[in-house]
Amino acid sequence: MKTKNIRATFLNTLFAFIPLLFASILYAFLPDKIFVPSSVSGMQQFGTKNNIFVFPIFCILAWIVCWFFIRINRIRERNDKKVEKVHVRSIESYYVLASWVVDVIAFLAVLCQFLIR
Repeated sequence: MKTKNIRATFLNTLFAFIPLLFASILYAFLPDKIFVPSSVSGMQQFGTKNNIFVFPIFCILAWIVCWFFIRINRIRERNDKKVEKVHVRSIESYYVLASWVVDVIAFLAVLCQFLIR
């Protein structure tokens, strides 16, 4: 789960883009109005099919935030080891795992939009 090398970072980034790719493929098969339980355009339960991209875009933003926190965590650990010589347990695995959970939830949200149509 760690992102110590470029390959792991690339695979995690690719995994973050899977819901967006899935939504792009299913976009052509959706009707003009889809069920939107979290509509931002009012209290209507149905919205345009462009709302299917909300969860995948959030997924990509979540991965960018996780990647930023991983970088900050590495800088902090490097500085802590130089100054205090204390071994700090890395928490970047938890950031990556949280990003994977968001990816799966976004994938399931897109799948549910397709199945409910």
